[in-house]
Order: sequence, then structure tokens, then C-alpha cells
Amino acid sequence: QTILTTGMNFMGKTNVTKVVSNNRSGSDTIYINIEKNNDLSIFQVIDAELGDPKTVWFSLPTGTKSVISTVLLDTIVKFFDEETQVKLSIKTSYINEEQLLINGQSLKVYKISHLTTQLFKTGAESMTFSSESFIYFAPSLGFIVKAETPVSQNEFGEYLEGFMSTLIDYTIK
Repeated sequence: QTILTTGMNFMGKTNVTKVVSNNRSGSDTIYINIEKNNDLSIFQVIDAELGDPKTVWFSLPTGTKSVISTVLLDTIVKFFDEETQVKLSIKTSYINEEQLLINGQSLKVYKISHLTTQLFKTGAESMTFSSESFIYFAPSLGFIVKAETPVSQNEFGEYLEGFMSTLIDYTIK
């Protein structure tokens, strides 16, 4: 992960940090902002498959240590000539404070639950899919140092692959 820019104005916020993450499947650019209440806001682009891309900031309660619910998308789309409501929301909540060993150093991190819920509703029928991930934020670095999604089962009993990404080294310049 490389911090490209700090202190920039971006999408209605000031003092935004632009970060590029490189991994085996490519690179990803994220924008983060530490709010006045010390919550961490992350800029999200919602997939354009459902029409025009949507953009939104959502927050992790790293300062308020509360529960934050955000609707990322709530729209009507046509599937096979039927109107379907598509709603994507997240609920983030503070779990606890832990210590993580990174680069030989024990760092205080805040563990945050990130619950994503997708609702598809056509007429009286609806389907809901949910998945929970965990994000670990190190306040001393002002950065996310670990993210994980445990292996889970979907509504049909199928196992869904888990994921984990951990910062193993860093240099502050």
C-alpha cells in the first residue's frame, strides 16, 4: 500500500488521503478521511452494472465507537421487464480494541464489524444477502492494517470463500 497524496480536497471533504493498494489481482485506489470525531470515512464507488455509477462516503466508528448504518444504493432497475428494487446498505460497528504485531511492533487497533446487506425485491417477493467482514484500524498510523472476511455459508447452503489482507511492514517517511 502506498499513500500517494495527503491533505487533498476530494468529493466534498478536506484533508483526504489517496492510497493505492497492490495485490495479486491488480491495484485499487481508495480515498480515506479522518473526520473531526475521529471516525474514518472511506469513499466508495458502487458498480455501474445497475445503471449510472454511484459514489458515497461511509464511515467506520473508529472515534465514536458506535453503530453507523449507511444506505449506499436504493434504486429500481428492470430485470426481464419487471421492476426490481435493489438496496445495498452497510452497518459498521465498533467491536473492541486489540493488539496486532506489525513489522515486529505491537500496535493498538480497533476492530470494526462491516455488515453488507443486499436486498432484491420484485413485487411481493424479496431476497436478502448479507456478509460480514472485519476491519482493523491502527490509530497510531491513521490507517487500516487488516481486513478479513470469514468463510461463510449463503442462503442456499453453499460455502463462500473467505479473505484476509494484513499489513506486514511499513515505513513512515
